[in-house]
Amino acid sequence: MTNLDIHAMKRATPLFIGTHDFSLYTAQLQMKTNVVRTVYQCEIVKNDIMGASFFPDESWALIVRGEGFMRYQIRMMMGALIQVGKGELDLADIERSLNPDLSMQLDYIAPASGLFLNKLEFR
Repeated sequence: MTNLDIHAMKRATPLFIGTHDFSLYTAQLQMKTNVVRTVYQCEIVKNDIMGASFFPDESWALIVRGEGFMRYQIRMMMGALIQVGKGELDLADIERSLNPDLSMQLDYIAPASGLFLNKLEFR
């Protein structure tokens, strides 16, 4: 993969925090799906969660906490962050993507490999 601007990606993550319309961050949107979701935490940190012999010396983890996610939501959020890291999207694009009145389209879904559910809490 191309070298990514991790600092730009880190600057973009707080934009996901809060209650937003995530309709652009799901695949195969079904009618009557509640697309408004609340994210409490979204940050990129140095990976100390998991490792493997094939990992690079330095790797990163996207940490997201919220009240439920739609299908592909996290993968599409990561995809948008990767596009920020490549310079294909900027912070204004991420802000616009959370605006329900726009006809913007996100087309990059991060691969499922490396994605795992670390913790589940019920309140």
